Amino acid sequence: MKLLSTQEIREWDAFTIVREPISSVDLMERAGRACAAHLLTRFSREYAFVIFCGQGNNGGDGLVVARLMAGYGYRVRVVLVQHSTRSSADFRTNLERFRQLPGADIHELTAGADFAGAWSGLSDIPAVIVDALLGSGTNKPLEGLLAETVQAINRSGRPVVSIDVPTGLPADMEQWDPGRPQLAVNAETTLTFQIPKISFLFPETGNHCGLVKILDIGLHPGYLEKRNTELEYLDQDFVNSLIVPRRKFDHKGRFGHALLIAGSRGKNGAAILAARACLRAGAGLLSVGVPQESYPILQAAVPEAMVVPDNSDRYPVFSFVPEKYTAVGLGPGIGTEAKTLEGYKRFLEGLHKPVVIDADGINLLAALWRSEPGFRIPGQAVLTPHVKEFERLAGSAAHGYERFGMLRKFARKHQVYVLLKGAHSCLATPEGRCYFNSTGNPALAKGGSGDVLTGMITGLLAQGYSPRDAALLGMYYHGKAGDAARRKRSETSVIASDLVEEIRIARC
Repeated sequence: MKLLSTQEIREWDAFTIVREPISSVDLMERAGRACAAHLLTRFSREYAFVIFCGQGNNGGDGLVVARLMAGYGYRVRVVLVQHSTRSSADFRTNLERFRQLPGADIHELTAGADFAGAWSGLSDIPAVIVDALLGSGTNKPLEGLLAETVQAINRSGRPVVSIDVPTGLPADMEQWDPGRPQLAVNAETTLTFQIPKISFLFPETGNHCGLVKILDIGLHPGYLEKRNTELEYLDQDFVNSLIVPRRKFDHKGRFGHALLIAGSRGKNGAAILAARACLRAGAGLLSVGVPQESYPILQAAVPEAMVVPDNSDRYPVFSFVPEKYTAVGLGPGIGTEAKTLEGYKRFLEGLHKPVVIDADGINLLAALWRSEPGFRIPGQAVLTPHVKEFERLAGSAAHGYERFGMLRKFARKHQVYVLLKGAHSCLATPEGRCYFNSTGNPALAKGGSGDVLTGMITGLLAQGYSPRDAALLGMYYHGKAGDAARRKRSETSVIASDLVEEIRIARC
């Protein structure tokens, strides 16, 4: 799913209006119906709706929702916020349609107005606020009546549903000013159209959105086919296209032999999690390289894997010969001992296999660069850092969007794939393309989750998937495993072992 700027989305609307063809007011009706359909599934008729409408097309969307919800028997109040002397034609059309309803409840807010009137008669009724003030029309900080209205909405204590974009939040990060506080609606749910907005994907801005629901309003697919964008958002259709189906006469040799170098004294759990995940991801054979002390632990914990002892007792020193393996994963729980660093450097210098580098593998790489700034990462390697690990490689960032720029620059410079883990994990490619993940939840914010991801990507590389496709499939299905585990337990109670049991790499 391609990610577009606000201007490109407006062009997509216009393209649809011409090519379908459909009038702009009918396209607005389609958007409003999609929002109303979602609200019907969320709220029973004991709820009232207080719908704050600006005077542009976002306000028009809100008026369509108001008319439809009233038609379904809900109590609806429209609060018209008179923040401008101008209004859009489609807004005026839908305002007139709402006024024609019997008992249409409209409250007008003007500069200096008392906000108490917006809630009058609703204090004892559960009510939902719908924010239809500006949507993606924000291009400067809020002020005056709009600022006062947003502050009143945020103070209300009511659940808030924003249409398209929470008012005050820019859809494009280029319009975001990190130097000033962000005044925007704090939505519980954001109902956005067709694709997510780029600002939803970064913590400093995305925290205003709450749960994001992407509503298909039938924008013409021909527009996307012609757009060349470097930013994408993973969806199931795209992921399905990457999966290579297995054939009846395939055998274990067809699916590769992975080498996973992981674990050390006190950190053998990382090796166990990564090994189990590698096998669940489909590797035909797996050898786990561990220090001698860890040998009996891994042999008992993962009977499906072969275990290869290192020439060391407690910590790995990388005495393994990688030529016989299809792909290598390294880093989970290996520590950063001096002898480990020495062996790691030697191992990477002679490595010519697809490789995933994670955790202490990244920390060791950062240590190498401090002494040897020109040390080369193996070409086409997949790195899977969390934010702090990435900072050790590339330096600190003031905010998420600056870090995103550093991520793209790093992947291009070193010709590697970097999967930066987070709420919307992002894979940056050597060509500068970036893929944001659509799966996962805070249940993944637990120790060991990253080890599972390393194992998955290693298993996929071993099967012959390209570094890009292995990273994308691993990222997407790792998130899906977290989503499945949360449904069975909760975000608080899921642990990394639960993720392994929920790995299901298959077309849906």
